[in-house]
Amino acid sequence: MAYFAEVARPLGDLPHDQGRTSDPEEFFSDLSRSLKWAPPARARLIDREMHMVAERDGFTQAVASLAVNGETLVKLESFALKLFGTTDDFTALHGVTGLAAVSTLIPWVDDQELMARYASQALVAAFLSIGAPKLWSADRLDEFIATTRVQLDEIRLRAANCDDEHEAKLVYTALRAYEQSHEPLYLAVAARASIRDDTEQSRR
Repeated sequence: MAYFAEVARPLGDLPHDQGRTSDPEEFFSDLSRSLKWAPPARARLIDREMHMVAERDGFTQAVASLAVNGETLVKLESFALKLFGTTDDFTALHGVTGLAAVSTLIPWVDDQELMARYASQALVAAFLSIGAPKLWSADRLDEFIATTRVQLDEIRLRAANCDDEHEAKLVYTALRAYEQSHEPLYLAVAARASIRDDTEQSRR
C-alpha cells in the first residue's frame, strides 16, 4: 500500500459512457480483432508501456465499451487468468496478481464501482500494451491444464525456495485463488511458474 501510494499514477480520466457489453471476454475479443492496437515501443517499465497505450487516440473510447457492474471484477479475474495462461507474459502476470489485490481490498472501499472501473481501465491498458492477443480456445486451455503434473505441495515448496518475487507472488496468488475457487487453470499456471523457477535454479 505504501508503494502504491508513492508511485501510482492514473492512466487518465475514466470515460463517462457505460458501454455496450458487460462481458469482458466479448469486449477483449473485439479488441483482439481490431487492427489499430499494435503494441507500443518497449519501455523499461510495464507501467510506462501502459501509459503509452493510454495516451493513444481512441483509448478512452475503447475503455468506454465495457460496461461495469457488480460482477465485473470477478469476470475480469477470470479473463486475466486465461490471458496469462495463454501468453505466460510478464505484464499479464500482473493482471492476475493485481486483480487479486483489488478483490482483497475492495470490501474496505467506499466506492466499489469506481474501483472496478479503474481496474477495468488498467487491464485494458495492459492487454493492449502486449498487442491484444487472442486467448487460447477452451480446448487448448483444457489441454494445458491436463498437462499439469506437479502436485500442490511440490508447487508450494518450489515457490518457497524461489528468489524471483514476481513468480513467488504469482504462485501465492494462484494457489490462494485455486483453494477458494477450485479453478484448475490457477493450479496449472502456478505449476508452470514453479517448474520454470526450478529449471532456472538448476542452470545456475
